[in-house]
Amino acid sequence: MPHFSPKQLVFHWVELFNKADAIGLAELYHDDAINHQVANEPVEGKENICNMFEREFAAAEMVCIVESLFECGEWAMLEWKDPLGLRGCGFFHVVDGKIKFQRGYWDKLSFLQQQGLSVSEKMYQRLSSKNSLLVIVDVQERLIPAILNGRQIVFNVRRLLKAAQAIGVPVVVTEQYPQGLGHTVQELAPYIPEGTPVLPKKSFSVYDDERIRTEIDNQRRSQIILCGVEAHVCVQQSAFDLHRAGREVHIVVDAVGSRFADDRETALRRFESSGMALTTAESLLFEWCRTAEHPQFKMFSRLAKESYG
Repeated sequence: MPHFSPKQLVFHWVELFNKADAIGLAELYHDDAINHQVANEPVEGKENICNMFEREFAAAEMVCIVESLFECGEWAMLEWKDPLGLRGCGFFHVVDGKIKFQRGYWDKLSFLQQQGLSVSEKMYQRLSSKNSLLVIVDVQERLIPAILNGRQIVFNVRRLLKAAQAIGVPVVVTEQYPQGLGHTVQELAPYIPEGTPVLPKKSFSVYDDERIRTEIDNQRRSQIILCGVEAHVCVQQSAFDLHRAGREVHIVVDAVGSRFADDRETALRRFESSGMALTTAESLLFEWCRTAEHPQFKMFSRLAKESYG
């Protein structure tokens, strides 16, 4: 990439933004860059910034019209508008020809109203098999017996794995300290797609583990489907980290559990109040399928009709 001055770099950024080129935009950032749109949580890291742009471009048509652009040392300041009259500004810290830090100011509520979107619609689109990654968190031999309704959770995780395998949704499986807590329950083994990584960890959040984080990021999927145990520990910490990284996080409520009902219910309330989406195994199956004309519709219908117990 040519070595741009801050002003030149932002002009190029606008060109790529107006082409909805998320990958091209991401290449303008340092690996550890931060993009903080003040209406949202900061997004850290080039890969997460790319995911953010992909999600935003999928949700709405956006155009940036430059009104003024200034440069001062390592900083560029952009004032912009869009065709509907929304205005905003952005500050770009450019180091060695790439963006190190970006902060943007704009009226999120006006934007959502212009686009005809609610806050939840803007953040979360209908689940798509092309955008989804299924993450199975710690469904292990010595954990499941202690979990309230643990066997029902295994039942629903199995249904999700069968659907993911049939429709081509990638899967990541994690195991918390398998030396002590055992491996993923044997009932799930036949349904884990060939080549799926089963990754050990010691951190509670899957995203705190470098190898797991790299695996998730390399999949380049914006919609993360989380299931497993425990809802209020490993699932919860993983969800918050992924949400902060700019992913759409969907919690499958009948495929997550804890030892005690209060812990699970409190975790579900925290997910929802923090802007994450709650779904069920059956709802997820039909969102992936989309239409009765899908080649896997009959298979998905059979899965939906299965009952536990």
